[in-house]
Amino acid sequence: MYDEMLPSPTDVPPAPRVQVQSPSQPQPLPSKRELILCRALALFAERGYNGVGVEELATAAGVTKPTLYHYFGSKQGVLEALLREQFDPFLEDLAGAATYEGDLQRALSQVIRVVFDFGTAKPLLYWMVLGAELTAHDDRATRILSERLDRERALVVELFDRATQDQGAIRGKQRLAAETLIAMMTIHLRLAAHGEITLDDTAILYLIRHLIYGIYS
Repeated sequence: MYDEMLPSPTDVPPAPRVQVQSPSQPQPLPSKRELILCRALALFAERGYNGVGVEELATAAGVTKPTLYHYFGSKQGVLEALLREQFDPFLEDLAGAATYEGDLQRALSQVIRVVFDFGTAKPLLYWMVLGAELTAHDDRATRILSERLDRERALVVELFDRATQDQGAIRGKQRLAAETLIAMMTIHLRLAAHGEITLDDTAILYLIRHLIYGIYS
């Protein structure tokens, strides 16, 4: 039964072309606001939100504390802006990719590609948000991060929920399938970060095949 579900290499859409700017083009200098967000991401990813103080963050960005407060109001405001501007667009892309229209293979390949592209383009942000599940802190900042993870997870669960209408073997396994997919994507991203694998169409095909074997076995 599950043999019919196994994707062929042609089922995986080709990777989108990336426009590369010419190195001769001058790049505009980042604004103070952008510098604060950039330094905040690096520090939060390295030591965690609670391990970074406002004074240190302002100094790293080359601004004063009043300047930081002017743009963001607080350290939490920096975190919220960072997620709103850089993580939430990923969630929007994921929501579009997780649309089920009768072809589970295609929907899965779209979801995996969006996650791989984001995790590769913004690794510090990806792992910082993912790390919220591992922290012992129970504060507002941790909850803000966890909310993003919950939204990501909910989108994947909803995809499998919709697929049950014509994929009966998934019924009752939607949550398990979603958690398995997320875990497999995370493992692939970690291996890719260490240079052990390449996140190409072959990797996507491999992941889908193993996921579908698990669902239908």
